Amino acid sequence: MTAESADTHGSGRLLTPQADAARATGAVFPPPRAADTGATRGPTAPPGGTPAGPLVADAVAVLAAGALVFAADLGVLLLAVGAGLGTVIVLNAHGGLYRTGPTASALDELPGLAARSLLAWAAVAALLAGTEPERALGYPALLLLPAAHTPLACTGRAVVYAVRRQQARRRPRSTLVVGSGPTRDAVTTALLTHPEYGMRPVGLAVCGPENTPETAPEDGPRLPVLTSAEDVSRAVIQNAVTHAVFTTPPTHDPAAAALARRLTDHGCAVW
Repeated sequence: MTAESADTHGSGRLLTPQADAARATGAVFPPPRAADTGATRGPTAPPGGTPAGPLVADAVAVLAAGALVFAADLGVLLLAVGAGLGTVIVLNAHGGLYRTGPTASALDELPGLAARSLLAWAAVAALLAGTEPERALGYPALLLLPAAHTPLACTGRAVVYAVRRQQARRRPRSTLVVGSGPTRDAVTTALLTHPEYGMRPVGLAVCGPENTPETAPEDGPRLPVLTSAEDVSRAVIQNAVTHAVFTTPPTHDPAAAALARRLTDHGCAVW
């Protein structure tokens, strides 16, 4: 099968020829949502949210740490906080600390936050030494700044992620899981047992080696197995699907790549 034949929206097989056996499961989709019944939508925001929350947490941490050391001099405070915040944002963005995702953890980010905080305040100290020699930072202040900044930034991010998880539990997004075999079933089970990820599986799209039997997972809710491109489009429209999780990179298979393009055309975020 070629990518072109799989990507034809009118008809055609989806991914594996033996997938007809999966139709015997007789699974039925959950009731469709009232909103968004069109065939295509705009880009979907990831369940992890936007970078705004971590950015605010970093800004508050920089301001609080700067105020602790430079409170007696407003001019130096503004210079230090401005330079420190700009450096922190650049370093954290370069380190991937503003990437959104359903499993973000402040504790996992703590080492990166600490290292970048130290670098940022060292840059601020160098700036002050060059522009305000009489106000150059001593070693105690240079150690105090990252020591105060890091736990504040980590705590702020932990609060942001906790709020996001609560919101995801209350408003899960309809999701298709694309793959085959035990890996697909394990991913589906993980999404079903972790509602804080904000993804509610509503269907399984067949995608895998031709010799892999395709059946719905035995555990958990009975989910429909989608075996054609038309099935996928219908499922996306009926269930207001906003996310698709591929268990293997779609670039490894032309048909999977075509399916990823189809889902993107429908406005789904592809993981």
